[in-house]
This record gives sequence, structure tokens and C-alpha cells, in this order.
Amino acid sequence: YGLAFNNFIPYENCMQPVLDAHPDSMSAGDMQIATWAVLFYFDLCFLAAKSLKDLDTDLSTYTKVSEDFNQAKATEQLSARWQMVLNLRGRSDGQTMLVGDVFDEIASMRRHEETKDGALITDLLRNKVFLMTYFGDYDNTAQMVLKIYEDQMKTPRGYSTTMFFIFATSFTMTIASNQDRCLTRSQRSTYKRLAQKTRKQLRGTVNKGNPNAVHCLAILNAERAAWKAHKSRQREKAFMDAVTMYQDAIRACARTGFPHNQALANERLAEHMLLEQDVDSAEYHLNEAIRLYDEWGASKKVSLLQEHRKEICDRSRPE
Repeated sequence: YGLAFNNFIPYENCMQPVLDAHPDSMSAGDMQIATWAVLFYFDLCFLAAKSLKDLDTDLSTYTKVSEDFNQAKATEQLSARWQMVLNLRGRSDGQTMLVGDVFDEIASMRRHEETKDGALITDLLRNKVFLMTYFGDYDNTAQMVLKIYEDQMKTPRGYSTTMFFIFATSFTMTIASNQDRCLTRSQRSTYKRLAQKTRKQLRGTVNKGNPNAVHCLAILNAERAAWKAHKSRQREKAFMDAVTMYQDAIRACARTGFPHNQALANERLAEHMLLEQDVDSAEYHLNEAIRLYDEWGASKKVSLLQEHRKEICDRSRPE
């Protein structure tokens, strides 16, 4: 379920079988399988947008179990995921840095580099890509992904988080290649090539029947179309077509049960509306994003978007 079935059936249907393997493996004394089971489970929970409040409680419990059984590596991996939840919930000072009450990515990365533990480095950086994508730090995410892409893709293709990493790579590369004005022509070209390569990979995943990738591809296609529309000679028509694509992507997220990505799509559509000076539509989609992130439990993201909305309203208010 963590390495294969998640590519053919909904994440929701994979979660319980994976979790059931944890106590069975513990009873049999197979700590390695027990560790894999619980890590697979929490990764599937993130991908399926399980309540962050519930994840906070569950990660606290399973991290303590791992500590009690002296599973140092598993404890560190679980702690990183727990810190990610705390950041999203606003229970720590950080946003994209995994530094707080339960984890310190700086100290952790230093240890991994000293011991040359590539697997733990890969796991940590993949968690950061997830976090940075939802916090909207697209330019820095793109810079990091460019450095780690080849190593990350050595992870088994069927692994549950591989598809999201491919999506996040194409998504952030598409955005950064269009909005980061500090890029050289060569850098912009590199970003666009990687965005195209990973979009093609994601399309292949969809064509092979992965139900969890359909909405991701729809978001990617809409994001790409929106940026093209801003530069089109037939700008109004092209943008309306892109808006339709984004609305279809939002419906796909809702239909297949991915509210956090539905929030992400609404957030991005709002930003494109602002580029077209459509403040009312932008505010509507920001409100939708806020509602959906709030339902997920991402209180810190909600507060950031509320501040952004206030700035937009203040700028648009007649003096």
C-alpha cells in the first residue's frame, strides 16, 4: 500500500491497511517493518489531507512509542513530520524551517551529512518541499528542488510521496520561472525544462490510472495556461480559458477528496485574478482558500492569507 497500491487506488483506502501492519509487526518483533508502516501511514495522511489536529495527536503518540523502543532514526523521521504539522497549525514560530519544540532541521542535517545518511537527508528534504509548497515559498522551493531532484528521484517511483514531489517540482518551477525576476535567461530555461519534464512524468502517472494524480495534473495545466494567458495577444479570452481550467481543477480536488489542494488551487487562481486586476474574484477565491485551509487545520496558513486579503482590500479601497 505504501509502495505500490497507492498508485492505483485512493490514498484513503491505503491508510488503514498500512496502519494495521504496525501493531502486527511490533508483536512479531519486526521493528523495521513497523517503522516503515507508521511512516507510510503518516505520509498518506498528509497526502490525503487528514485533519492536522488529529495528526498532531497521533504523531505525538507514535513518536513516543518509537522513543520508548529506542528507534532513533524512526523517532527523528516522525519528529520532522510532527514539526511540519506544528508549523502549519501555527504552534511554532517557524513556517518553512523545521525548527521548534520537537525537531531541529539544522542539527539533524548536520548529523546526517557527517554520517553520510543519504536516506534521512532525502526524507527530510522531501518533507520541506511539502511544507514550502503549501506556505507558498515557490522561488526558494524551486531553487532547492533544482539541487535535490536527481537524488530525490532515486527513491522508488511507487513510494507514496514520489508523485507529490513530481507535482511540487513542476508546480514550483512553473511559478518561479514566470515570477522570479532575478533569474538569468539560462536559469529560466532550466526551470522550464524541469517543469516540462515533471509535468510529462505526472501525465504518465495519470495515464497509468493513478486516481490520486488526476487533480494534480489539472492544477499544473491550469497554472501553465494562466501564465501563458497573461502574455497572450488575446489576453482576455486566453485568461478566461485558464480560469475555466482552474475551476475544473478545483472541482476535481473536491470530487476526489483533496481539500488542501483545493485550497492551493483557489489560492493560485486568486493570485492570477490579481494580476488581471480582478480584485472581487481574487477576494472570493482567497476566501475559499482560507475556508479550506481552516478545515484542514492549517491555522498559520489561514492567518497569512487573512493578512494578504486585508492588504488587497486596503489597496483597492478608494481614498
